[in-house]
Amino acid sequence: MKARRLHVGKLSQHGAAAVLLLVSCGVSIRGATAAEPDGPAPKTRAAVAVGNVPEVTKKEPPALSRDDIATVDLGNEQPGDRITHLFRERDGRTTVMALNGVPCRYLNRKAETRGFGYLYFLIDPEFKEKDLETAKIELECLVQEPTIIRLQYDAMEGEAHKKYKSVLATARSVSGEGSQVPFSILQGTNGWQKVTFRVTNAAFLNSQNGGADFRFEFKPAEIYARRVTVTREKSSAAQQGAVPRP
Repeated sequence: MKARRLHVGKLSQHGAAAVLLLVSCGVSIRGATAAEPDGPAPKTRAAVAVGNVPEVTKKEPPALSRDDIATVDLGNEQPGDRITHLFRERDGRTTVMALNGVPCRYLNRKAETRGFGYLYFLIDPEFKEKDLETAKIELECLVQEPTIIRLQYDAMEGEAHKKYKSVLATARSVSGEGSQVPFSILQGTNGWQKVTFRVTNAAFLNSQNGGADFRFEFKPAEIYARRVTVTREKSSAAQQGAVPRP
């Protein structure tokens, strides 16, 4: 018997059983496709080509210009320095010397039986023309025994002018002196160390002794100092070290 051909389209699951029966009877089937299961076909996730991911470059802060930094090398002062050390002040007299070959200024009031010593400085008016309300002030010094220190600067507090506003050094331990007035602690050492202070709301109106803009106050009254630097900063950078008001 000649086999009969049956043209069918897409078959359902029930039709598939009938096809098997027909095939067993010798019926050839063209164009038949497998039955799809009930419900939607599973979705196939398309392949995503991943290229080279560009590196995120961290922005470096803009380099400081000479206009933002003022420095004085103590013991080797020059006429063009934009910071002047007032070494003749009665409670802050210093002498020039070389400590292990390093020029510096030396203060020692112990023979006067004075508890505190001071180093006075004024800033060049031209440097102060640009905003200097917030700044970093650094002192490079050497003390041979434990010493307490703080910076006092000419400042404004709201509408009030304060000639000697105090600020602590950053990243230093704190000590109470007298009526719990805070000071920062320097460890005694035979090496130079840098002490950093950050000031806000600075006025620098030359209102301190001798027309100074700021001074370092320390005890005992003996210190070697080789450099002082003032760096102009933005307000957000000067949030550390402020002495809490009583």
